[in-house]
Amino acid sequence: MIRRRHPARRRFQFLAIVAAVAVAAAGTGWWASRHLAEPAATHLGAVEADLPVTVAIESKTLRSEVITRGDVRFADHLEATVQGDLGAGVVTASPPAAGAVVHEGDRLVEIVGRPTFALTGELPMYRELGPGSGGDDVAQLQDALGRLGFAGNDTRGTFGPGTQRAVTAFYAARGAATAPASEAATDAATAAADNVAQAQADLATARASEARALGGTDPVDLTAARGEVDLTDRRLQEARGALDRAQRAVGVRIPQAEIEFLPRLPLTVERTLARRGSVTKGNVAVLTGGAIVVDATVDDAARSLVRPGLAARVIDDDAGTTWAATVATVASTPEASSADPSGAASTDGTSGSTAPARFSVRLLLAKPDVRAVGRNLRVVIPIASTHGRVLALPVAALYAGPQGQTLVQVQRRDGTIHKVAVRTGLVVDGEAEIAPDRALRAGTLVVVGSKRTSSSSSPTTTTTTARTGTDP
Repeated sequence: MIRRRHPARRRFQFLAIVAAVAVAAAGTGWWASRHLAEPAATHLGAVEADLPVTVAIESKTLRSEVITRGDVRFADHLEATVQGDLGAGVVTASPPAAGAVVHEGDRLVEIVGRPTFALTGELPMYRELGPGSGGDDVAQLQDALGRLGFAGNDTRGTFGPGTQRAVTAFYAARGAATAPASEAATDAATAAADNVAQAQADLATARASEARALGGTDPVDLTAARGEVDLTDRRLQEARGALDRAQRAVGVRIPQAEIEFLPRLPLTVERTLARRGSVTKGNVAVLTGGAIVVDATVDDAARSLVRPGLAARVIDDDAGTTWAATVATVASTPEASSADPSGAASTDGTSGSTAPARFSVRLLLAKPDVRAVGRNLRVVIPIASTHGRVLALPVAALYAGPQGQTLVQVQRRDGTIHKVAVRTGLVVDGEAEIAPDRALRAGTLVVVGSKRTSSSSSPTTTTTTARTGTDP
């Protein structure tokens, strides 16, 4: 389909066509000089004649495409590492096998008999969490538990009784028990209980002294006894408060190694870094996931044509599989491998020639397919295309008329040559789209050059000449 163009744009296209014709003419002349014999001399009595070289107009779809290759991979690529003292030890249950999908709440690994669960969160598990803990990491834990159906009723960011119950239920649903209280917390609770017992005994002694003072006649003794009762009673209340805090600290806790917060889930195991029976320093598995991207490169000429949002095709030529994709990003500066820090193209260091600059292009597969991951595949990015089949002829058939119009020479069935004005459309790889005309249809012969024949008593010699791009 031919669209009406702005006059300046048509003049630009016309000049481009003339330039293309000139290049085609030079190429055809070179080819002729290499492949066609030239006469050693002109023989007396020879008859020379110029015969047209013609090609047929075709009906076809014209496409302009950028073709390159790209590496297919997941957008997310990270290593799961168990933190804390228990992160280093004997692996008692291996991580999921390569290809397995890890969802939020799944068990990543088991080290020295304790599980590590995967949860979604931006903050890493940088400390142990338990009764009395507070902060953004506690809120992150509470949010993850809530998504999995284990919501507590504590103030957000406070590890209270509700969060303890939620953690206990989460562990139980995964077939695990919560971590036992730490030795330090247990010792503190025992000491607090001993302090309460001692405070109770001191209070009993003080009350007995007060009772004896009540039967005496010395008011000073009674005042002192009553003061001792008040003091020991306060000490008992303080000891009971300390015991309550110590007992709560003995409650449910989560060691640092038992939660692995990951930026997003689910993710796929690319490869495992630990196995049952091995000793690990915390490295568990390499996880990949998210969108599937294709990282390719193009040269500077193609970069000016490729833009985000263009549809593309990613092709596995071996399997005959094609995936739809979209251009996501196009780099504005060359890759480091093809440019120096200043942005200029680099040289190869041997011949001194300048290496062509390459620019990164990232594409997104429309539908993720793990079969494409890890492959280097062909990438086709259509830049322009006619809407269906159009009439197309070689650019070498076009030439400029005296009034600046674009013309072709048509050879009719009787061999006569006639000039016909044409309107051009898309120009791709040496072919030009033209508008249909009564004199132009598929199969019509158009002139792209001429050949001179010389016949005499010696063998016939032919010399081919390409069109020069101007009115003959």
